[in-house]
Amino acid sequence: GTVKVGIFHVTSTFVAGGSESYTWRLARQLCDQGIECELWGGSVSEPRIGEPSVTLRTARFIPRERFPNLGLRFRKLCERLTFAWHARREVAAARYDVLIIHKPYDIPAALWFRRASGCRLVWRCHGEEFLPGMGQLVARLDAIYCVSDYSRQRLVDRCPGVEAEIIHTGVDTAYFDPGTSADERATDTPELIYFGRIVTWKGLKYFVAALKQLWDQPWHATIVGDGPQKPELESLIASVGLGDRIKFLPAQPRDRIRTLIGESDIAVFPSIAGETFSNALLEAMSMARAVISTRVGGFQEAVTHGEDGMLVNPRDSSGLAAALSDLLGNPGKREILGEKARATVRARFESSASFAQVERLLWSLL
Repeated sequence: GTVKVGIFHVTSTFVAGGSESYTWRLARQLCDQGIECELWGGSVSEPRIGEPSVTLRTARFIPRERFPNLGLRFRKLCERLTFAWHARREVAAARYDVLIIHKPYDIPAALWFRRASGCRLVWRCHGEEFLPGMGQLVARLDAIYCVSDYSRQRLVDRCPGVEAEIIHTGVDTAYFDPGTSADERATDTPELIYFGRIVTWKGLKYFVAALKQLWDQPWHATIVGDGPQKPELESLIASVGLGDRIKFLPAQPRDRIRTLIGESDIAVFPSIAGETFSNALLEAMSMARAVISTRVGGFQEAVTHGEDGMLVNPRDSSGLAAALSDLLGNPGKREILGEKARATVRARFESSASFAQVERLLWSLL
């Protein structure tokens, strides 16, 4: 009979993040392979639709901001528990063979879903948010896959003895292909880009501080994304006199991101923590851009310093400025790093290979 899979991730419909984009692409891939797949997201007035062909099911939830501020993890847990409560009857009635969850906050509800419907449970572990007593809950899941070796190590440190395999997030290199982007810029001024969420741990204030040190060199920068740190970052940029050289764009659809990467020369990812792996980094590498990232988390599994990108220490705006200065003045080096970056992604992080690993995992449970 037909295999039926549910993917359960409340923020899939209203956050433009890496894990949310992944849920849509995974659902589309499973459908393309003849597996019946449904994606569950929160009920909002204008849901983000990542893949129009995917069946989206929604349930009500109480947004995290409406809970007492006893810490972000408490608020996220409450948000997800209210989502699971409103979805509980329909998820149980759907009789999924496998239910895939994306956050540890969903594990308690998922275990209830399994009791109610007999589904197998798979957790895609891609964060560093762990709950008290999690080891006992995690041990009851049917399978876990981590997005990087770093992610798996963090999980094992917290939950000794847990079994989890590594399935790196992949990128569609045929889609993120530099040949798809016609470079029609009117100026030779090097273009820098950051795209992703605008939150404190993405380290964007260090990017701005590095650019301030390079005010006498030619460059333009674009910061693409949304998030709570945006007003603070805009004030910082104005206060250091770079308002005319750094522009903001809100989060963009996938095709527009591809165009913006293609119009850039250097992609910068200055995170200070929290990066178990990075879709955005792989997309820039796949587009044969020179990338600069920090030595945090899973970044170091994708970038080999001086070969297919540059690595700098987190919170080191002077080190970032030095790496930027090196690449700004050396178009030949940018081109070589970009070509090698694309070769790395094609060899190790192709999305078709990543999704095939997920399919094998699902079949092994059935």
